Order: sequence, then C-alpha cells, then structure tokens
Amino acid sequence: MKKLKFTLLLLISLSQFSIAQTGQWKLSGNNLTGSEKFGSTNVQPLKFITNNKTRLTITSNGNLSFNSDQSSIQFPLPGSNPQPMMFMFPSGTANTPRMIFAHSPAFPNFGLQYTDFDDRFDFLSAGTSIFTVNLGASSVGVNGFFNVAGNSSFTGDVSVNGLNAFGNVGIKSFTPAADLHLTHTNGEVSTHGYRIENSGPSHFNWTFYTANNDGALVLFSGADHKGFFDAVSGAYFTTNADGTGKTAEKSPNVLSKIMQLDVNRYQAQENKLSEKKFYGMNVQDVEKIFPEVV
Repeated sequence: MKKLKFTLLLLISLSQFSIAQTGQWKLSGNNLTGSEKFGSTNVQPLKFITNNKTRLTITSNGNLSFNSDQSSIQFPLPGSNPQPMMFMFPSGTANTPRMIFAHSPAFPNFGLQYTDFDDRFDFLSAGTSIFTVNLGASSVGVNGFFNVAGNSSFTGDVSVNGLNAFGNVGIKSFTPAADLHLTHTNGEVSTHGYRIENSGPSHFNWTFYTANNDGALVLFSGADHKGFFDAVSGAYFTTNADGTGKTAEKSPNVLSKIMQLDVNRYQAQENKLSEKKFYGMNVQDVEKIFPEVV
C-alpha cells in the first residue's frame, strides 16, 4: 500500500513539473508572466490554419508568407483620427534606405524604395531610380521616357534634364534630334503645331507649323493665317487677314526709290538640281532706301 501511494505521488509530481515547464495555452486566454513563447523552437515554420487549410506561415527565417493570392490584409474603416496603416521605421530621421516592396527575393532592387535622409521615394529598376518623388523638395523627377496618354497640367516649374542621351526633349517624339523636338499632327489650320499664348485676358497667341505639302513654315495669329516662310528659299510671304486687301493703304510714289535697288536672280544652295530660281535684294541695300521694310 505504501508502495502504491509513493508511485501515485511521484506521477503527480512529474505531471506538475511537466506542466510547469511546458505550460498550457488556453483558448480562453492566458495570464502571461513574460517568459512564455508561442511558436517553434526549431527550424520548422509556424503555420496558421482555418477551415483545416494553411492560411499564413511564419517561416524559420522570420518571413511572413500568405499561402494564397486570395488572402489580403484588411483594416477597419477609419475613424475621425486614424493612425498610419504602417510605419517604416521605429524612430530616427536618417535611417538606411529601405525597399518598401520589391519584385521577389531574386530581384530585390526592382520596386519602390524610401530614402529617409532626403524624404524621397524612388521607383528602382535594377537599383537605378527611374521615377522620384521628393517630399522634402516638393519635386518629382523622371530619369527616363515620360509618356503621357492624356492631358497634363503643371502649376509650378518644370525642369527637364533630357529624355535621351543628348539631353534633348521630345514632344510626340521618342527620338528628339534637337533641344526641343515637336512632332505635330498633319493639318493646315491653327490648331496644329506650336502655340505661344499670352496669359492676359485677351489670350493673344501665335501658332506655327510645318506644311506637309511643301515644308513651308506657316504662321497664324489667333485663327488668322498671316504668312509663311518658303522651305527652299527661306523667303517670307504675307497674307491679308481676310484675303481681300482691305487693310492695305495706297503708298506714295516710290518708283524712283525702287529703281535704286539692285534686284538679283538666284538659286537656292540646296536646290541646285531644280530649275526654280528666285528674285531678291540685299537686305543692307534695302534698309538704306526703305528702312521701314527691314
């Protein structure tokens, strides 16, 4: 009988010792002392399951992995003073630059990075920034082609350091060949080409474009065709606003002055193969006799 009692006491003691060492995780809640652990003590991952399916896994190296692309993180609807959904750093203002999200473990430098020292977001391609949002400087930078499918409006200064290797800017041109290269739609009205407009209430403006049929540089003031530069000779030809000549006034007798001018017949240098020739006068000679023309 004494032997039986001793055996029972030993089993009870061992059971209590085992419970004290391993603990019991209660589904109704636990009164923790701070030394308890929840998880694995070896290299095995910790899996969370619902409906007998693994939904979330904490890997042995500490990564949080969702097991389905149908899973998501859902936050409650914000109240009157919601807290940030995520903090990148616990403190400091000059923390090491950190990727917010990246493509994959094989491509960790493709994605969005935050640089704490400059308060700057960078979209990286192989570690190189191609698009920058600088919160400290209130600026946006593009380090590659910037394609806009719709309308864009800028209220501040726009600085472009170049869209190609030569520092040229292209509008509707992916291969700009000059400092500013505009490729406009084909048309013969004032809504095509390049426009310069005054911001005053009258909004006076000039528009010019290159004609498709002969390459002339055509000028409009508002909606009125004013003239054009010939593509071969460079000569400028004016056009009356209404085409009737009503705005012209009769000039005094200038025949004697005209007779003093030397008229030359010439052929454009780049048009040697053509028989077309032009008449013209030396601008310095014209200025001496008709200064108001030059």
